[in-house]
Amino acid sequence: MKKIFAILIIALLAIRAGAFEKPVDSYYSLNWNISVPIGSFNKWIAPPSFLGFSFSGRYFIADGVGLGFHIGYNNYYEKAPYETYYFYSGAISASHYNYTYMVPFRMDIFYHYKPAGLVTPYIALGIGGDYQENHLLIQEMDIYENTWNFLLSPEIGTLIRFDKGSAWAVRLGVNYTFTTGQINLLNLKNFQHFNFNIGVAYTVY
Repeated sequence: MKKIFAILIIALLAIRAGAFEKPVDSYYSLNWNISVPIGSFNKWIAPPSFLGFSFSGRYFIADGVGLGFHIGYNNYYEKAPYETYYFYSGAISASHYNYTYMVPFRMDIFYHYKPAGLVTPYIALGIGGDYQENHLLIQEMDIYENTWNFLLSPEIGTLIRFDKGSAWAVRLGVNYTFTTGQINLLNLKNFQHFNFNIGVAYTVY
């Protein structure tokens, strides 16, 4: 009887260990984004944006290598000091407000080290596009430009699973994003920013 019990225990442990080693098919994540403008973008809006989120999915096609998608949203805002603005027909004394609404969308190629591991770091490169709305508000006057842009975004990060073999994980990442976004009125070109992401990921085995 003891031998049978021991064999059952060993079999259960083997099945459990095998479950941990199941290959990962894909995973999906919902992320909160903190975005920091740099370069010419920083001349337009300097403060970081805490009003951002993204959704992504990644699909493994080889050992640790795969393709994925990403779509996001960020809202940037800055209030400038009270001053006088001169126009051809007069002048306005007021504060002004700068807004940028950004919707990035891209395809990713990535590599995960040990995709089924408890901690699985990754590198990725995203290529896609970006829709931007840039608004300059002075009292009731709204001067705006809308653009569709090219986007390039290298990224590093990691998944940290709640337990080995768990479907749920925390996703941490940081990426640099270059876009051809611009504001012709102010001669600002090639908006760039750093994104810091934290999210929850669900794995499909």
